[in-house]
Amino acid sequence: MTREEVYRALEFLHLSGYVLYYGKSARNEELQKIVFTRPRWIIDAIKYVIHERADDDLNDKMRQLRDELDSSGREQLMELQEQGRLCSRLLRSALWKHLKPEEQKALVSLMKAFRLMHETNGEGGGSFCQVCAKNDHASFVVPAMFRDSLDQGYVTPSVWTPKKGAGCRGVVRREYRCSRLESAFLSELQVVWCSTECIRREGRDGSGETMFVEVAAQAVDGIVIQCEESADVEETVVVSVVREEKGDADGGYGESVVRVVGWVHIVNDGVERARTEWPLFNRMVRSIGELEEGTSGLSLRERVPCVDKGGTLLRSVTVDVLNKRTWMSVEGGGRIKASDQLPTSRELDRAAAAAYTLPAVSQDKEVSRGASTQSREDTVQHVSSGGGGRTGDVPRAEGYEMERLLGKGAHGSVWLARHGGERVAVKVCRKGGDVLREYTNMSDAPSHPNLVRVRE
Repeated sequence: MTREEVYRALEFLHLSGYVLYYGKSARNEELQKIVFTRPRWIIDAIKYVIHERADDDLNDKMRQLRDELDSSGREQLMELQEQGRLCSRLLRSALWKHLKPEEQKALVSLMKAFRLMHETNGEGGGSFCQVCAKNDHASFVVPAMFRDSLDQGYVTPSVWTPKKGAGCRGVVRREYRCSRLESAFLSELQVVWCSTECIRREGRDGSGETMFVEVAAQAVDGIVIQCEESADVEETVVVSVVREEKGDADGGYGESVVRVVGWVHIVNDGVERARTEWPLFNRMVRSIGELEEGTSGLSLRERVPCVDKGGTLLRSVTVDVLNKRTWMSVEGGGRIKASDQLPTSRELDRAAAAAYTLPAVSQDKEVSRGASTQSREDTVQHVSSGGGGRTGDVPRAEGYEMERLLGKGAHGSVWLARHGGERVAVKVCRKGGDVLREYTNMSDAPSHPNLVRVRE
């Protein structure tokens, strides 16, 4: 047979389902040279990589494989199941240990070609274990293993004013729109940041500083990146992607929207003022631009959403317009400072008002529901700030599991917590004696359905 006849025969067998052969239509050169016989083994092998997360949903083979792993292997499997990060050592020595090296190589080429996995090796590192890093082995990101959605705290009550950023000293935003955005765009962006171990901040005097970055969360619809810009400032950037509904009688979908929100907190309790250059946000904006340039046929319309402290969108303008203005007029006759909407050098003041506020109604309802129901037995427990200790911004009190902050006042903060199956409110006091004595006196108050009972 001539070479051309062989190719035609392979194409026929491919169309008939007896083999897999992509020839010149293959998405990468490596795949052009490979013929997969008995395609069923490919499906069986891929199921070890893309599988159910829940223990009860695992098939017997996957459960047996997991039980055979050592502690390090189980940690790597958990990374795959929870974050979509696949260590090369786990893949080749455990998940695909029944395959020959050449079969493993061919399968990697196939999965990469169809974007089922993305290699993270190269500039910036990207290896997910020390052994792979030492031997220069590639690691992978598997988008199909990402969780369906980000933690709601990163996108609610408004994507522009998320709970996780409450109390921040500064916030910047960016929005990109197009008629339709392929899901691979966000996957590629996530690969970039999974491979990025550090970024460089350029100082105003021309000096530079290297900062380590961390992927705090990722899902099918977004990614969260964090870095310590300095000993005083922590920066967080959230990227989320949605497909808008048309909102007309025909239904269906409208434009694809990429939303980027960055905020900064002063994390050093010993300082009142600090400065941010927004290095993480600026690097993310640059990453999106570079990915747009490398994606054929993609054209994103970039806008800056101008949002008030309550999360209401006032207007949306281009970066060029903001750069030319000092103040911007908004609906209702108000004005906003243009520089506050841009990721430029900014001084942060702990004493100043937070960059935005969360709606107080939902919190009031929570407290009201707890106070008005004696059967729920909601109680108050008080903790001096010199006692229980703190882990990050969440206080610790023995026997109490803190859930979320309810509010802050002149004398301390109040947290929703659980104790022995009950919902309780925990008061964390900034000052000791007098405040604690007030709550001690409250313990003698009469029992009533509309009074919160003091426990201790």
